[in-house]
Amino acid sequence: MTFDDLATPPGGAPPVALRMMTTNLMMRRPFTVPMRDHSFLFRKQEFENLFPPRVMNYLMANSEPFDTGNPADDFFHLPPDGKLPVAIGARMSLSFPLLISAIPLYARDFTLNEAAGRSVPRLCLFSDGGLASNFPIHFFDKLWPNHPTFGISLDDFNPARNIGPGRAWLPENANSGVLIPILPIEGGLLAFLQRLIDAAKDWQDNLQSTLPGYRERIVHVALKPDEGGLNLTMDATMVGKLAHYGADAGQLARDAFNFDEHRWRRFLVAMARMEQTLDEFTTAWDGDTMEKESFQSYLARYPDHAQTYQQDSARLAEMLRRAAALVDMGRAWRNPPDIRDGQIPKPDTNLSITPKP
Repeated sequence: MTFDDLATPPGGAPPVALRMMTTNLMMRRPFTVPMRDHSFLFRKQEFENLFPPRVMNYLMANSEPFDTGNPADDFFHLPPDGKLPVAIGARMSLSFPLLISAIPLYARDFTLNEAAGRSVPRLCLFSDGGLASNFPIHFFDKLWPNHPTFGISLDDFNPARNIGPGRAWLPENANSGVLIPILPIEGGLLAFLQRLIDAAKDWQDNLQSTLPGYRERIVHVALKPDEGGLNLTMDATMVGKLAHYGADAGQLARDAFNFDEHRWRRFLVAMARMEQTLDEFTTAWDGDTMEKESFQSYLARYPDHAQTYQQDSARLAEMLRRAAALVDMGRAWRNPPDIRDGQIPKPDTNLSITPKP
């Protein structure tokens, strides 16, 4: 079964858009699976030790060989995009350190000076996606959502926080304070070092989960130390309890979530952020006395001489027209009342251009 098989199932079944996270330890960055980057290779002999014959038969029928000049090498390109088997994606995403071995892939290093060095495939180990993004609720998100997306967060059980008959809960008030627990560090130096690691890898997910429009669609499930996680020898009764917690979480998402209110908060946050962004566009366009040149003057003189990504004249003219239209909109949006001064959900937000993992 491939990712495309899920996206276009037979018999008129509803499509499933499956995405996963994995972490390239050599590049120190996350990747989304299936990967849009088609540069990664695998070695047949290594994959035969990791995947069953049916998966290998598919790979050999759908993967192009990569010629290194050495007949002994057995490098092949991974199948592109949705042609990747789900089993490989799951294995790359769930390669938990010290428990499930990392997945070896290969890529060329184009930062090297010598052409001979750049041509050699170099080992990249792919491990648990949670190392870089432990809660990728952004996978299917939109600025203005027309359908809800939900997350389930597995928390540590604490009787001071987790009260009531069940283990699953949703924030009762989306306007409440920051919903990040303040957890003491218990256990000495090792616990302190673990907290440093957790803060480094989870801070973006934790901060995102505090924002109205996000936190009210995250169902929390509180687990005790002997439940879930690395408890690999749980009996059938315990597994059944966990399944029951999951059913409770699904019921909360279905019954307690107010989609109209959710969209209203998302609209307010987006409009306040857009006002700020348009204001920043306009300020850069006009320039000020502290700057050598305004962005308007720069665009008037440079694009025809650009050394990279040159544009044809019609497309360039349209880009400049649209840039000026954004500035006109920014000036109009400066008229009172300011959106940002109204009743807007907190905390404040950023709008930034970042690469897709």
